[in-house]
Amino acid sequence: MLNNHKWKRGFTVVELVVSFALVMVVAYFLFNLLYSLKNLAVDSGLKTELLQKQALMVRELENDLENKKLVLATNCGKYCLDFLYDDSTSRRLELDTENNYFRYGKLAIKLLDGSSFGDIDVSNEQVITTGGGIKNDSMIHIKIPITNKLVEGDYGINIVYQYNSNEVSFNDLIFNTVSDNILYLKGSQDMIISTDEPYQEPGYFWLDSSGTQRTDGVTVSGSVGTEEGAYTLNYQVTYNGSTYTRTRKVTVQNKSYDFDFVRSAQIFEAPYKGTYKIELWGAQGGGTYGGAGAYTSGNITLNQGEKLYIYVGEHKNNGDISAAFNGGGAALAESSVAGYSNRFHSGGGATDVRVSGGAWDNATSLRNRIMVAAGGGGGYSGTASQSAIYGGAGGALTGLSGRKSPSTAEDVEVATGGTQTAGGKAGTGTSSNGFDGAFGMGGTASKQFLSAGGGGYYGGGTSGASTLTVGSGAGGSSFISGYTGCNSVDSSGNPSGSANHYSGKVFTNGVMIDGTNLMPNARYGYETLGNEGNGYARITLVSIQN
Repeated sequence: MLNNHKWKRGFTVVELVVSFALVMVVAYFLFNLLYSLKNLAVDSGLKTELLQKQALMVRELENDLENKKLVLATNCGKYCLDFLYDDSTSRRLELDTENNYFRYGKLAIKLLDGSSFGDIDVSNEQVITTGGGIKNDSMIHIKIPITNKLVEGDYGINIVYQYNSNEVSFNDLIFNTVSDNILYLKGSQDMIISTDEPYQEPGYFWLDSSGTQRTDGVTVSGSVGTEEGAYTLNYQVTYNGSTYTRTRKVTVQNKSYDFDFVRSAQIFEAPYKGTYKIELWGAQGGGTYGGAGAYTSGNITLNQGEKLYIYVGEHKNNGDISAAFNGGGAALAESSVAGYSNRFHSGGGATDVRVSGGAWDNATSLRNRIMVAAGGGGGYSGTASQSAIYGGAGGALTGLSGRKSPSTAEDVEVATGGTQTAGGKAGTGTSSNGFDGAFGMGGTASKQFLSAGGGGYYGGGTSGASTLTVGSGAGGSSFISGYTGCNSVDSSGNPSGSANHYSGKVFTNGVMIDGTNLMPNARYGYETLGNEGNGYARITLVSIQN
């Protein structure tokens, strides 16, 4: 009998090659994993050391700035700053770039291998205030980059120090020269004050050979007027046979810029790089009973010479039913029906700010709105047998709906306000034939007995009407780039889902108030319940960045 055998054979060459390749792939990935874990551990340890040294440097400088009153900061070289405090102590911040040492006072820290300093950068921001004596009205930003070639990030000093611009002296903070001047000016050497603020001399002092602060012997020539313009003050002191001088430039500048209704775009050109507060008031809907306009405000940073385009909304008086400038829809009178002529009204125009000009209803121009205060809906003046009806007010994120007169007969659905993504809906009724609001435009009446919608980011709808019941127009919606709940359009005009405008212009400290609530009123200087009449705009210089 033959025995059954299981034949055994070795690996083929192909199988050996494939197996070897698989082993090498696995080894490669394991090697990379171990290498990455090792690098991660090294990077983590290095970053920890860098952060520890950063904390020591920042803590030492902040300890003085927080617990002492700074009197003077001046440069003593490209990589050197001198600080003088009110307790007569002085500290020198110096970067030893050759040996990689950071020194401040008695503190000396050597940077880790592979680390290096960047240039000292000092920037100043002066807040424009009304009246003197305001504490900590300005800021200085001290930045000293420290980088390491083995890890990403900045491990240097980044400090913002608030100070009183009428007390602290920042002189010679330009790091391409070193001054031997002993005369110092408190406050800025390039001051800017508003026309409603009388000039107050911040002061000056000089340091004698012992480091004592002195004010004797200083002569001041020049004066500062109250009109807009640039004024120069010259300071001089003589000590040990040498004469030292300083010059202060004082610019008297309008702090606020007001824009009333003019039926066209108005251009604002930023006089300085800085922060500006923009306030807008939408126009009231047409007629005595038009819905009140909304209010929006926010702060924005502009570069010097940057332009914004202001469009102020229009309010139509009784008897004027034509479309209102900047989005207020037109009404349509019924002249053939006794008692109803000129009782229906246009919507109020919105007030807005854009990053480009053009006709108010140009599609591209409308998409370039970065802030909008909505207009109110048109009202109904009433008849001997019907009460007057107020239009829906200009809204915040959503416009307020129109209203209707009481009726025991046919029902009327009221017009709705504009939202962040669509115009308000026209009211309904057997006699209705109005239009919905649209992007930037209130609904227009296409039939008698209808009042129009207010302008806004999206406009409000037209009122509804039936045989015995009439209504008022709805208000538009407001918009602020960067404001929570807003929905900015993209460059094609479609809702983007983002509150931020595609231009990159974003406001901080945004405020929206609809026309039914108390709001600041620039015309009167006190709060009012909504905005009546034409729209309005005000731009206020808040701070200047150097």
